[in-house]
Amino acid sequence: MPRFSFAFDFDSTLVSVESLDELIALSLAESLPPQAAKDALSEIQSITDAGMNGDIDLVTSVTSRLKRARATRRHLQAFTKRIIRTVTPGIPAIIREIQQSGCPVFILSGALLECILPIAEQLGIPAGNVFANRPVFDALGNLMGIESGLLASTDGKTRCLQALLDSGTLSGDVVMVGDGISDLHPYRAGIARHFLGVGFHRRREVIAREAPHYFTSVSALHDHIRSLLRP
Repeated sequence: MPRFSFAFDFDSTLVSVESLDELIALSLAESLPPQAAKDALSEIQSITDAGMNGDIDLVTSVTSRLKRARATRRHLQAFTKRIIRTVTPGIPAIIREIQQSGCPVFILSGALLECILPIAEQLGIPAGNVFANRPVFDALGNLMGIESGLLASTDGKTRCLQALLDSGTLSGDVVMVGDGISDLHPYRAGIARHFLGVGFHRRREVIAREAPHYFTSVSALHDHIRSLLRP
């Protein structure tokens, strides 16, 4: 049995962006003049921050952002082709080292599954180890929100991890790595034995304050994970 199972957040952790915001930005660029698109995106990013800080729930965060721009299936398809460029430098080496140690790596995210799978493939993480949300489209292909499920809530990662532990999919001590309140929640609930807070793309004050270990550089995160993996 592995000593650890590692669960990584996606947005602003494995990748440098907030994927839904980037997807919406494609729509704004098509429908608004440059300055208006910039202003609208700034408003959308403030909603994202509110969700990541725990001020609003995930479904409210997603639907509020989508009300401000008409993202479509076409935008999603276009974005999934370019997201591979946003992998956080240094992360692939961390994932390889974890896997070489015999510990499994999972991705748990409130983001859209379609955005995550190309990154998982690039990182060598099996698709079966990816848990995320599925999009809901209307008849015209407009993105309306996300399907209801374990990860469609702020405490979704806690519930998902518990389900994976109960089923035996996860074993050993759970190490949660991420930058938002949903990543902190499993540690608060005692489901994740370790929580490694990251702030190398965006600093969330609640994470910086409550994480037992907080990293503003990928190299520092790598050093800490390497120390965990030592016999």
